[in-house]
Amino acid sequence: MKHTEGKWEVTGGVEIRSQSGLLLATMHTHLESNQVPQKANANLIASAPEMLEELIEVAYGLSHIDTEWARERLGFVHKVITKAEKGTE
Repeated sequence: MKHTEGKWEVTGGVEIRSQSGLLLATMHTHLESNQVPQKANANLIASAPEMLEELIEVAYGLSHIDTEWARERLGFVHKVITKAEKGTE
């Protein structure tokens, strides 16, 4: 994987840091009313490594189901995993 490993967490309001303390991103807010969506965005970004791990498990499970629906979902899941791991669309 090419992303910073370990659990990511939101610190200092809207900063995203790795477990080792590396600053990964800062969500800038200009208006007080904008802080709630920015904090939600920061929480979403911080949960990305955990979501990727779970998505890989979902892909494994879907690969054992032989239905059109599962094959379609598996295609979408693989696309998202590839995008996350390689930074491509």
